Amino acid sequence: MASVELITKEDLEELKALIMGYAKPLMTVEEVASYLRLSPHTIRHKIADQTFILGVHYSDKAGKILFAKEKLDTWLWETTQESNNVSIQKKQSGVDRFVRQWSENQKVYRSGVDSVQCQKGRKRADTTA
Repeated sequence: MASVELITKEDLEELKALIMGYAKPLMTVEEVASYLRLSPHTIRHKIADQTFILGVHYSDKAGKILFAKEKLDTWLWETTQESNNVSIQKKQSGVDRFVRQWSENQKVYRSGVDSVQCQKGRKRADTTA
C-alpha cells in the first residue's frame, strides 16, 4: 500500500506565500528594490528623476506607492535593449573611428613614400645630392 503524506496548514500557507510572492501584480518600493536588486533609496531616486513615471510604472492611489510588475518587466526589457543598442553603436563608432584614422594615416604615409619602400616601411631616399 502506498503511503500518503499530509501537508500541514503551515506548509500550505508557506507554499501559498511563495507562489503569491512570484505572481504579485503590484509591488511595494521594497519589493521592487529586491526584485530589481537595487536599494529602496535607488528606487525612490528613480521615482524623483522620473525614470519611473506615475501612472505608467507605479500608482499612489492606495496611499502608498505600488508598482505594476508587468510594467517593470517591460521597462527592464526596454532598458536592456537600449543599453545593448548603445553598446553596439559605441563599439561600431570605435571601429569606424579606428578605420578612419588608419585610412588618414595611410594617405599621409603614402604621400611621402615610394610604393616599393612603403611595403618595406622605409621612406624614399632623397636622390638630389
